[in-house]
Amino acid sequence: MNKEKQRRRILSFLQGKGGKDADAFCVYQWIERCHFEGWWDLALSLAQSVPPNSLNQDYHKRLNYLFSDCRHNLKTTRDTKVGPKRRYIRRIPSECSGKVHPLPDLMFENSSRETLRQIYSVLFYMNSYDGDFPDAVRWSMRVLNVNDYQTVCDKCARRFAGTVYRFKESYDSGDILQKLDMKFGLSPNDYMIFKDLLEGEKSYVIGQKAYTNE
Repeated sequence: MNKEKQRRRILSFLQGKGGKDADAFCVYQWIERCHFEGWWDLALSLAQSVPPNSLNQDYHKRLNYLFSDCRHNLKTTRDTKVGPKRRYIRRIPSECSGKVHPLPDLMFENSSRETLRQIYSVLFYMNSYDGDFPDAVRWSMRVLNVNDYQTVCDKCARRFAGTVYRFKESYDSGDILQKLDMKFGLSPNDYMIFKDLLEGEKSYVIGQKAYTNE
């Protein structure tokens, strides 16, 4: 099974959408794969799915090493971040200009595409407003023709992060891409749309439309 299919299968299992027949050894193999691919947080999320004494003690010793190494690598990755991943910097018109700064064409594959579209829009404008959530929501309302402020908030909070505070916290910590992936089981196309927004520094392709952050 290729890398992306394996990752989606693991995410589906963690979200309770599949893998009900996966035994402890199957989960052990997933953890090995996560460690190999550098999916540190996924490996740690699988830990609770391997009950004590469900495998030979040699395997449990191996798991202890894998989890320790994943925690170390995850901490190292976070500690070396200079700050929130807000590299996508595009200056947008001020409110008084009356002009609407357009979003790029978004071609999400996920069945929750409208939710992802509104979340993307909020992140897009948060990058331009230095993380200001209310302004990002207001711009999203204008661009997406949404009448109710709470409608956009619900997409970011209730449908995804739980609360607006957690949404902003994930954005500031740089963890929001991984959490989106875990919540919605993003396809490679959808994952790259968000990755290019949050981490891109050069010209890239969104869906099938060329776009640049320069």
